[in-house]
Amino acid sequence: MLSIKEIWRHPGFSRLWLIGTASGSARWLEVLCFSVFAWQLTADASLAGLIMGARMAGVVLAGVVFMFIGGRISGQLVMLFMHGATGIACAFVFLPMGANGHLALNYAVISFLSGMLWSTDFSFRRRMLADRLPDRLVSSGVGMDVMSSHATRLVATLLGGAILGFGDEYVLLGILCFLYLGSGVFLLFEKDNAMVNSAGPFHTLREVLLQARREKSILTVLILTPVYNVFVLPYLALIALIFLENFKTTESLAASLASVEGAGAVVGGILISSLHVNRPRLIFVFSTAFFLLLLVLISNSPFIMGLIGMLFLAGMLSSIYSSMQSTLIYKNSIDDLRSPTLSLMTLFIGTGIVGALNVSWMGLHMTVSNVITVMALEGFAVFLLMILLLRCLSSKS
Repeated sequence: MLSIKEIWRHPGFSRLWLIGTASGSARWLEVLCFSVFAWQLTADASLAGLIMGARMAGVVLAGVVFMFIGGRISGQLVMLFMHGATGIACAFVFLPMGANGHLALNYAVISFLSGMLWSTDFSFRRRMLADRLPDRLVSSGVGMDVMSSHATRLVATLLGGAILGFGDEYVLLGILCFLYLGSGVFLLFEKDNAMVNSAGPFHTLREVLLQARREKSILTVLILTPVYNVFVLPYLALIALIFLENFKTTESLAASLASVEGAGAVVGGILISSLHVNRPRLIFVFSTAFFLLLLVLISNSPFIMGLIGMLFLAGMLSSIYSSMQSTLIYKNSIDDLRSPTLSLMTLFIGTGIVGALNVSWMGLHMTVSNVITVMALEGFAVFLLMILLLRCLSSKS
């Protein structure tokens, strides 16, 4: 626990942590509430999948842009712009010209901008946060930040349960506006101290790809990240829907029960931040495989208490997975290639748009439980193929 206490002594860490915690709370509040409100409109997972797809489209677009220019611009300015744009999009619905009743479209636009902000969180904020720490504390600091990011799911689901109890979308959008704009103010006091790389964008991309080819840990993260984001990540938008469909709970209770996943993420984050990790790449690989198998059990649980227990374990795994993902990229990248490499990772995270569209299509033809089961089985088959690909690439190097 000593390393956890020590990281807070370094200037800048607490502000950047607070910014990420606020935006993370807003992001998961959106995922939960937008999904439930979409369910109320369509009574299936199709619209929820499309809204999640808009979020992933934002991640993809920002990932492409920042992969080329991430080493040439200030992370502080990029994040200020994205916090402002997303907060204004949430506030737009309160204006006369925005109060047109097309809330589903508003949800999609906000999700798209929030996805872009999510990308900047990986590309800039987490790198800036790690820059404030000595090398021996980077793993613990990133683990603490990841834990907090996942813990926001606990806060967001509890708060989302209360909002859904009111059934008022405008309360939700007002809170989102406050979280995005309020946390953005703290960026005014936090400069990006990284050296700006003057190399051209295509030269930077070439260097990033060559580095990934050399570094086995970076290559592993890039190859397995799409597996998680296509076949695991979409389940987050469906957790509350499982309770609604299989156990006929109220919307408010479903959101509250879904918070156990966030509680598990807190425990997993504290665990991974407190322990010295000797083989992060191995942990990253096994957490991906176990998560896919766990999704099959979650989607077919006949007992509500069993489902709650497995969601808690899934939350632990998500914290461990994300912590190892960011740590492997940061610690194995050259200093001036960290932001572009993290942006490339974010682009791979954006492949989740395929998973979201897959969920949307399957949601028209299957129950929520069957959608998750099929998605996980598809993911496990692709996971095995990616492991074979990694072994082949390693044998050739």
